[in-house]
Amino acid sequence: MNKIFFFSLLVLVAGNVSAQADDNTPVLGTYALPDSGFQTASFSACLLYKFPSTKSPVIEHLPLNASLTIDTAIQVDYSLLENRPEFYKVRYKGKKGYIQSSELSNYRITDSKTQTTFLFYFNTEKELHLEEDYTEYHYNLFYKELYNNTLVQEGYLKLSDDFFQLFLTDSRGLTDINKLFIIDYFSEACGEDGGQDYYTWTPGNFNFIAHMSEVGDGGVFYFVENLIFPGDSTGEPNKIKYESIEFELFDEETNWFTEIHNYRTYNWIDGAMQPAFRREYSLEVEMETDQEMDTED
Repeated sequence: MNKIFFFSLLVLVAGNVSAQADDNTPVLGTYALPDSGFQTASFSACLLYKFPSTKSPVIEHLPLNASLTIDTAIQVDYSLLENRPEFYKVRYKGKKGYIQSSELSNYRITDSKTQTTFLFYFNTEKELHLEEDYTEYHYNLFYKELYNNTLVQEGYLKLSDDFFQLFLTDSRGLTDINKLFIIDYFSEACGEDGGQDYYTWTPGNFNFIAHMSEVGDGGVFYFVENLIFPGDSTGEPNKIKYESIEFELFDEETNWFTEIHNYRTYNWIDGAMQPAFRREYSLEVEMETDQEMDTED
């Protein structure tokens, strides 16, 4: 699956902004859960049942990170937020049975160089605001890090959206880290943010770098941010370059538009950006200001 770009010109100017997208990498989210034939693992030590019930006979006691192949075909109902079945039918060492969906990793990444395995479990939480009479949704990515199949750390990362891919890449020229971990979001041309979250990883530790936005609306506006790392073609040693492009079309017939570019260079010192990353331009603040002005009108 490739990202849905909101304006053809964006593909030309943004270059490798969405280079993380990979047809071979599973997409996760509310409507993209592990499906039949997908190979993953148990998210914790759990039971393999003969039937989809906790009262069913137990076939096997599964350890953490037991390799599983899913036999369940997911039927997505787009009117529902939760499409995850209560039980998944799986195969384990030639045996077929059922495990509870809360015990199944949505995705597993293995780094053979460091003998590290990452297990991920995605969920959605809803928070009802009674006074305002609306429901707010929170998306979480729970993870477990294993070294030689022994648990090293576990925790969760807050997600910006519920439709994404995960990538563990090399350091791209950054010193004092082992890998870059990237959460790459998908969105359509509806003003939603389809950017990326960047984390550095060293054994036992995730550190957040920054969120890069990628927003467009109806082919008349887009705002794109990008980070250029030392190992990239235009990168510099011990530097992270930031660039953003803001485009707005006022009149198609006369080709009247504005395009604003912003640049900044950060030093990479002792595994961190110096100075600390901050945006010169805040899309969220501008949108909130526009909404307040519309309300006043």
